[in-house]
Amino acid sequence: MKLFANKTQKKTGMETNSLRHSPQEKLLEGLSKNLGSLNKDILEMNYIADSTNVAINAVGNSIDVINEGNSELATRTKEINQITIEMGNLIDQTSRYVEDLDKVTLNMQNSNEEVVNIFRELIEENANTENYIEEISVNTIETNQATKEIQQAIDMINSIAAKTNLLSLNASIEAARAGEAGRGFAVVAGEIRALAEQSRQSAEVIEKIIATLEEKSNKSVENIKTVQSAFEAQTSSLEKTNELMKQTNVLIQDVALKVRQIEVNEKELDDKKNVIIENMESLKTLSDSNYSATENIVSHFKKIVNNSFGIGEKAFDVSAVHEKMNAVCELAALKAQGNKSTKPEILKVAYMPNYGSLCAVVPAMKLGYFEKENLKIELYEYANGLEIIKAMEEGKIDLGYIGNGAHKFCIKGRASIAIMSHLSNAEAIIGNRSHEVRTVADLRGKRIGNVENASSETILRIALETEGISHNEVEIINMKPEEIVAAMKKGTLDAGVIWSPYTLEALKGLGNDGVVLANNMSYSNKTASISSWITLPQYAREHADVVLRFTKAIYKGMNYRAIENNVKQVADWISEVTAIDKKSAYEQRRDAQWLTEGFVSVGAQKGDVARFYEIQQREFMEAGAVERSVPISRYVLLDNMKQAAQY
Repeated sequence: MKLFANKTQKKTGMETNSLRHSPQEKLLEGLSKNLGSLNKDILEMNYIADSTNVAINAVGNSIDVINEGNSELATRTKEINQITIEMGNLIDQTSRYVEDLDKVTLNMQNSNEEVVNIFRELIEENANTENYIEEISVNTIETNQATKEIQQAIDMINSIAAKTNLLSLNASIEAARAGEAGRGFAVVAGEIRALAEQSRQSAEVIEKIIATLEEKSNKSVENIKTVQSAFEAQTSSLEKTNELMKQTNVLIQDVALKVRQIEVNEKELDDKKNVIIENMESLKTLSDSNYSATENIVSHFKKIVNNSFGIGEKAFDVSAVHEKMNAVCELAALKAQGNKSTKPEILKVAYMPNYGSLCAVVPAMKLGYFEKENLKIELYEYANGLEIIKAMEEGKIDLGYIGNGAHKFCIKGRASIAIMSHLSNAEAIIGNRSHEVRTVADLRGKRIGNVENASSETILRIALETEGISHNEVEIINMKPEEIVAAMKKGTLDAGVIWSPYTLEALKGLGNDGVVLANNMSYSNKTASISSWITLPQYAREHADVVLRFTKAIYKGMNYRAIENNVKQVADWISEVTAIDKKSAYEQRRDAQWLTEGFVSVGAQKGDVARFYEIQQREFMEAGAVERSVPISRYVLLDNMKQAAQY
């Protein structure tokens, strides 16, 4: 179905015949054809310039990353070189320690052998002492036995003394009976009794001595038994100690062997250290050369970019002349047909409070491009793309601007894309150098602030996949963008995934520690962060001419914005419409690859525009935001983008 009406209006046969025969009309027709051909060439030039800029920016971003990497490589090479030197010093110091340890080990081994010998002698002496004690024990026991035998002899003496005393008593009795004749015998009996008494008393003394001797002998036996037990325990301990000393000696010998092996390894390590130092010196030289070469490449690329911008601006200069000539032709045609003015159609247009949303529509309003298309624009601010689509569905808005994330609703059929606005690089992963985060690879094991369901998540996902980092290897904390900025300033986050103007605020807060690890352009072959102008599918069908005229005016606004000398003026105008101050608006000029009429219209014809939306759709499917793919032509009004550039 053809959605867009032809610009040339049907004329009556009489009017056509009249104009055909008019010399003025013939002149206008010829001039118009030439202007159309010129416009086609201008659009092609703009397309080439913009395509070159897109490619250069993608390559330039890669070179910036390489340049940053080279700078980081140079820094780290110096650090590694210094660490290697320090490591060499530590190796030398370790070598001295090993030598000392070798000497100490040798001394320990000698001392341990002396101790083993001493313990061997001590064990021998202990055995001799034990033998002596055994002898004493035997002698003491024999003495104790002899004491018992003496006691038996004393008992016998006591028995004899008792019997002698009894016999003496009997003799005395018999002597008394004998009278005077037995007196001498009585004296002898008395003497015998006295001797018996002395024997008895002596036996008692000896018995007491023997009792004391026996008591002490028994104690000696007990003490000797105790000493024997102690010596047995001591002998056992000495034997165990001797065994431990032998084991210690084996361990010391093993340590000595390992110390000698450490000496061998240390010498090899020292040789390798010298090789590392030589290689690090070479690497440092290569790194410096690489850094210098990359800077030259960057310098040349900047010149190419400037030349590319110059080509584009020259094309716009020619386009301005074309516009003026075309305006003269249209004015002449209107005069020839009779100037009929109509009331402008009012369009309710939604925007979001950022530079990208307004950088084309505001110049188009200020410079009368909408007025020329007989349109009057009323602007309405909304927070995000979904709210804008809902407002359209409620009949409050006719056309509106959306960022990358809201395009999933277009794929699902809720809105149609009328104009491709620009390719964003405003979404970025910001790292903190002071937290050892200088590249995407450094994110492993780090805390990353993220806005859940925002399109910036795509950059994080692709960045982690590219470096082979799983989500389990990082700590992703879902926060609001302003909370991420605050946390990065406080140092409670290592990195954050945000977009402009939050990226600018974070980098400003981190100062020299802030670094852009990756942005949309870092993975331009895998991702496309597109912003677009949209309308409802029904509105596009029923008001195709209005959408076409709106697109023409936006194209002119895009072209005006693309000229570098106009950028500050555009930022000033935007600050009048929104709460964004002039400085912030101007700083956001770097947040995207700003496209022109030529890139969009010719790109729509050649398939480039469709390819960008295909990449975007694939991303949504990989992220699970869209279930199945649909043809790009179903929701992207490519014909509108082409026809709006035709004159």
